[in-house]
Amino acid sequence: MSLQIYKKATKQGVKEFKLTEKRNTYNKKPVNYITNINFDAMKREYSLTDEEYYNGWKLEQHTRENFLRLIPETTTTPFNMSEWKIALVISKKFEENGVEFTWIKGALLNKETNKIMFKSSVNNLERLTGEKWTYKNSYDAEWFVTKSGMIAPLFFYEELKNRLIN
Repeated sequence: MSLQIYKKATKQGVKEFKLTEKRNTYNKKPVNYITNINFDAMKREYSLTDEEYYNGWKLEQHTRENFLRLIPETTTTPFNMSEWKIALVISKKFEENGVEFTWIKGALLNKETNKIMFKSSVNNLERLTGEKWTYKNSYDAEWFVTKSGMIAPLFFYEELKNRLIN
């Protein structure tokens, strides 16, 4: 398990990083998955500018609303919300074809097992259906949780590491 630069984003001139396992958004990772990454070495290897490091993403507050936006509604396996808390949430606003929408990406920490779950959510269903994404409704009726791998700027992972070890 590691972070690697996301190749598709590189072609578009963007440097974002993807967790390298299949279906990693729903798998739960041990905390040391993130805390063992050497971010200084990655920054040197990829020669990231400050702009590339953040790529327009910003930190968000740890609110109940953001928590609900990151949790998929399921009928087969009920999600026990009391076991989880937000470790980190970031957001970025986009505009395509005159339509504005926001993505949020989050890391949720299980209070009992100390494992991390990565989630991405968007507030525009058309954005997902036009790209043929697999998604579920979230507990916020206007947001949709994707079933894709976590792709985020390097600052997301490094900030998560800082929050987990400090």
